Amino acid sequence: MGRLASTKLQAFGGNSMNETAPLPAPPVRKAFDWRLFLTLGLLGFVASFLIIPYALALTDPQAPAALGGGETTLLAMTIAGQVCNGALLFPLIALGLLAGSKVGLGAPILQGLFDRQPVKAFAGKALLWGFVAGLLGGAVVVGLSSAFGVLVEAEYARLGLEVPDIQMPSPWKGFLASISAGITEEIMLRLFLMTGLVWLGSLFWRTPEGKPRLFVLWSANIVSAVAFGLLHFPLATSLSLVTPLALLNTLLMNALLGILFGWLYMKHGLESAMMGHFSTDLVLHVLMPLLFP
Repeated sequence: MGRLASTKLQAFGGNSMNETAPLPAPPVRKAFDWRLFLTLGLLGFVASFLIIPYALALTDPQAPAALGGGETTLLAMTIAGQVCNGALLFPLIALGLLAGSKVGLGAPILQGLFDRQPVKAFAGKALLWGFVAGLLGGAVVVGLSSAFGVLVEAEYARLGLEVPDIQMPSPWKGFLASISAGITEEIMLRLFLMTGLVWLGSLFWRTPEGKPRLFVLWSANIVSAVAFGLLHFPLATSLSLVTPLALLNTLLMNALLGILFGWLYMKHGLESAMMGHFSTDLVLHVLMPLLFP
């Protein structure tokens, strides 16, 4: 397996373009639910800080000196950055829930719990789908990125560059990062961006029942998946993965997984997408470091 294969990279398809979309269970809600907003906001805010050990482990050891301070300065700056990231989630959640209430997307398990509806059977199915799909997605990406990594290493050799020797953070740090990314990135990419795009598309293309057409959902899914891939470019460049093939590898693998998470979101809701993202990252950031330390 190539040395680049264990870097986080990131699949699924759909139905006939003329069918209506497989939207999550609960009916469209008209009122803004503050309980759901605050729950997701606090969950996302706390989860933002779980990435800190993983992020520090990937930081250049010379970075504190370059900043004119020591490790305490770096830690303080990292915490401050996560405070900002966590606070940013609140308006994104609000906008996502408002748009979702108009197109039938959202967090059906949490909503059902708040509404005192029976969600046990639906929740079990949705979370199981997410967990299993995420594991399979992670395994597929490991295989694809291993094969692609050979091409990337050949490109580095052709350019006369040394292939980055990326040391993955320890599994416990990867576990915390998996929780963090599964929550925060799904709020940003699926609840906010994808839902917003679906709402915009539904203004122009909807079924007689008022639902967004399936191609609107899949178009929004693909766009948000590409954005998910681009979101990982700063990390890739910080790890010296800067050649065209290396960046293409980062984009394609993450976009494939983003499509998978978007499918889970459409089919089973936000909680299922979060679970899928979490289990995928377990493969990439916990299992891989254990197998290939």
